[in-house]
Amino acid sequence: PVGGKSIINITMEEETIGIEEVLAIGYGTIKKSDLTGSVSSVQGELISDRQTLQLSQGLQGAIPGLMVTKTGNKPGDDATIRIRGITTINNSDPLYIIDGVPGSINDINPNDIANISVLKDAASASIYGSRAASGVILIDTKRARTGTATLNYEMKYSMDVPTRLPDYVGAVQSMKLYNEARWNDAGNTGSEYPLFEQELIENYATLHADDPYAYPDYDWLGNTMDDFALTQNHQLTYTMGTEKLKTKASFSYAKSDKLYDDIAEEGAYYERFNARVNNDLTINSFISGTIDFYFSRILDKEGVVGYNGGTIKHTITPLSLGFNPGYTPFWEDGRATGSRAGYNNPAILKNGGSNTLWENRVGGKISLDITPVKNLQVSMIISPKYNDTKRKDWRKKVPYYDRDNPDNIAGYAYGANSTFLKEIRNESYNVTSQLLVNYEGTVKNHHFNLMGGYENYYSFSENLSASSDQFELSTFPYLGRGNENYLANDGNATEFAYRSWFGRLIY
Repeated sequence: PVGGKSIINITMEEETIGIEEVLAIGYGTIKKSDLTGSVSSVQGELISDRQTLQLSQGLQGAIPGLMVTKTGNKPGDDATIRIRGITTINNSDPLYIIDGVPGSINDINPNDIANISVLKDAASASIYGSRAASGVILIDTKRARTGTATLNYEMKYSMDVPTRLPDYVGAVQSMKLYNEARWNDAGNTGSEYPLFEQELIENYATLHADDPYAYPDYDWLGNTMDDFALTQNHQLTYTMGTEKLKTKASFSYAKSDKLYDDIAEEGAYYERFNARVNNDLTINSFISGTIDFYFSRILDKEGVVGYNGGTIKHTITPLSLGFNPGYTPFWEDGRATGSRAGYNNPAILKNGGSNTLWENRVGGKISLDITPVKNLQVSMIISPKYNDTKRKDWRKKVPYYDRDNPDNIAGYAYGANSTFLKEIRNESYNVTSQLLVNYEGTVKNHHFNLMGGYENYYSFSENLSASSDQFELSTFPYLGRGNENYLANDGNATEFAYRSWFGRLIY
């Protein structure tokens, strides 16, 4: 019995959960209860809580059916996103629609996301035509609400640590394994010490203690990578909302160090500044509009490992993983050694130059919404975007020396035997204009939503690259001082445009 009663009457209160939720679809919104296609959504808070520098990586594991694969582990690296796997129309990347117009997922600070919707099936994405062959991702950024006035500053610091690194044997065990491998190759005949003598192996610990540079036991990976890398993120947000004007402005700065150890020229890091201002204006009961603006600047700097025939190589670990610990990259006075056949990654990382990328993105959107009669809205939208990038790949020759002759250059590190510079410039812009007409009505018990529209898109991109090898100077990274006998240049341009008419009836 409860409270002296053996019979208790309970009346459950009816509650509708979720079906009145409004989801973003192509060129509009729809109640979840009216949705027939396959659409998944996620709120922006989930993405921002992950503290990722790139929105593409923040989507990993956030939405069912969305496959996200990292293209690299350096700060600022993108991720490959697939909704329907590999397709044969256009490429396999989904179409990104940001606040109603096509854009790039890299234009957005993850902290500015309000919600993300993924249109998975053909029925949901068909309004975008063949561009949506690989699915559509709709991204809405945060906007202000009426009656709000806030100023918020947020600072986050985090530490990136390698999940797992392999443990390596020391110099003695390495020599034993080399001998064993060579002896096995010989059919287990002859000496069991074909490369390293037995006396050297048995006395190596003592020899190393007496002279660690003549008899090294060097941890190549441990001395190439740091134990951790710091990331800092600062976000300043201002929100103000009245009946006539609602403004949300956000400014963010993020910087993440890289795990390379002892990089020359101010270190290796990824740095990004973002600004976004979204304005909603209400002129009267018939006319309203939006004015949005964003800006992004990226600086990505990393060390180099050398090049062969002009082929850029950024990777660091292959020449460090499994490298023989019986070699050392530096003598006791800091000069580079020849190591094994000139392979000396740490010396190139320290003295071999840098690869630097600068990228600027600016864009916005202006829309005018007119409601001439009840339930009928006419929207006119224009959205221009401009991007420019600059890359400077500066690779200096790295000499190595004999231990006993500090003034004599014995050779140059493999892949760093000349001073080379390559510069790349890219400029691009695109303009999207739209005209949308929406009508929503109810006749007796019949509710319908009718939409028709026109979209015009134009983009232009121009690329230029130039390089020179065999520089005489290694302190002046400009092509004006390049070797005229080793000059190369290239350039191209691309242009793309489309016009589309579309419509939709939801009953």
